Amino acid sequence: MAKIGRRPAGPLWLSGIAAGLALFLAAIPLALVINRISAALPGQQEKAIIAIGVIFVLVLATPLAVYLLAARRSADPARIGLIVLATTGVLLVASYLYQVSFWVFYPGDFLIWSETEFVSDILKFRIGYPLYTDQLNNESFIYPPGAPLATYFISTILGNATSITFFRVVQLGYTLGAAAFAFLSFRTLMQLRYKDEDSPPSMPLSFLWLPLLFLVASNSLTNPFAHNLHNDAFGQLLAAAGYFVLVRYAATRDWRLLVFMALIPAAGFMVKQIVAIWAPLFVIYLGLFDRPRSIPRTLAVAIGGFGGIALAVGVGLLIWGGDFQYWIFQAAGNHPVSPVRSFQHVLDTWPYWSVGLIGGFILLRGRFSAQVFGLWAIWLVLFLGEAYTSGIGWMLNHLGPGSLIAGIWLAAGLTRLWNDEMPAMLGKLAPQRWLGYGIALAVVLLLLNGLGMFHLPIRPVSDDSIRYFNEVEAEFRGLPVDRVLLDSGSWYYLDNNTVMKDRVTSIGDRGYGQTGDFSGIIQRLEGKHYDKIMVRNLHLPKFWYESDTWAEPAGIKDAMLANYDEVKVIKGVEDIDRYLLGDVSVLVPKP
Repeated sequence: MAKIGRRPAGPLWLSGIAAGLALFLAAIPLALVINRISAALPGQQEKAIIAIGVIFVLVLATPLAVYLLAARRSADPARIGLIVLATTGVLLVASYLYQVSFWVFYPGDFLIWSETEFVSDILKFRIGYPLYTDQLNNESFIYPPGAPLATYFISTILGNATSITFFRVVQLGYTLGAAAFAFLSFRTLMQLRYKDEDSPPSMPLSFLWLPLLFLVASNSLTNPFAHNLHNDAFGQLLAAAGYFVLVRYAATRDWRLLVFMALIPAAGFMVKQIVAIWAPLFVIYLGLFDRPRSIPRTLAVAIGGFGGIALAVGVGLLIWGGDFQYWIFQAAGNHPVSPVRSFQHVLDTWPYWSVGLIGGFILLRGRFSAQVFGLWAIWLVLFLGEAYTSGIGWMLNHLGPGSLIAGIWLAAGLTRLWNDEMPAMLGKLAPQRWLGYGIALAVVLLLLNGLGMFHLPIRPVSDDSIRYFNEVEAEFRGLPVDRVLLDSGSWYYLDNNTVMKDRVTSIGDRGYGQTGDFSGIIQRLEGKHYDKIMVRNLHLPKFWYESDTWAEPAGIKDAMLANYDEVKVIKGVEDIDRYLLGDVSVLVPKP
């Protein structure tokens, strides 16, 4: 029997990606159907899930029925498996979009710790206020400004310059862009692997990988902040673009791609410091795996990449002076790395290590290629670097870009396995083929869940979250905006063009790293500068203004309680355990 999908590969932008985008877009009306069903059954989550499940079964059955009616006795279990995978991808994207929509369209920018400072950077840029100021102000962030500024430019062009919700939509756009670059990397990698053989598998497998790679780029294990106002989404987009440039160069050796290799590290640094790792990664590939090896090209990329980073740092120092150095290097770099925690994060992310390693092995088996091996090695070095730096904290989002690239190797390995290895292993006996592909399909579907790509189509937060937002916002009314301190959340300040000092993210980052001078906020508290203060979880040990995880107390909480009375508590959002959706203490100056 002829191998599946062997046909001449068309241009990268035309072959497969259009069908993949069509699959992704097909998920949007399905997400709206899920929303309609859930809205029709309020408070009846189990019934809603059953009804949605029935719709999903019908959607899954429809393309299968069409294929079986058309193919009849010649129906191929391999093609059926691909149809199921493609349809499953659509259903999973629909579930994700439905679930995440409640967070994307939430009006407050306090869903995670980074959102407040992300919006503050946009606010500062809008009104011409310095992005980095003296640490005594507690109003700057430890990340470079590339992601918020890019988000602001895009939102402004599209007519939503101050929309918190649209800012989050842009983050999903970055995530889809990262998935598109990952898809193109997969297509190019297959062309490189098969360059001396027949054309690589094209439509039957490749068209389903765009929505699946989007799910990898937004997986709940290592990419949980893809929809939030955080530097992760744009950083992952640049990392995916960098890997595509590298894969494309390996396949073509087009010298023009060296320009992108020189530019991406500096651009990455201005988004998130760790993305600058692409400067040494590009140099390592060119120095060890490029064939034929070119010292001038390696030196050019090294000079361009590291020089670009130095230039970016120089521009930052020129504009913001020592304050830029303090926030970007001292405050951000003084978080100690725990090797034990880094190792634990490797264990926690074992599914992505597994699919990346196994996918590379499958692709390399049978015919060794220095270029393909080099691309695999670069992913491994990147992932190891991300795992190490993740030891500064307890979350796994540092490993997000490496996980997406592992997804590329999963796509490539599974393509070769499905198209080349399994037909040879299973032979021509129909029962054996049906059983083999059936088991393989079941394993792949279970693997998708292990990779954090399954999202139950349930509402993650109730309408009580809107009550919470409205009650917090109401506390601003009747008072000067700059005299009301809200620990986290900048939407009200954005609407009123007011840059606020003493934000909790700015303080918490430095308190944990023991790099902060907090005398400024203590003086303002003792002088009763604020007419009202709103802080979350005032009486918990992990109060962010002065957490029990800090090596030494800073005196902020004592100064707050000594000079302000707690007059009210806004109850946290029901049925959800998130710090920034917890109880809000309202404080006013003592008489």
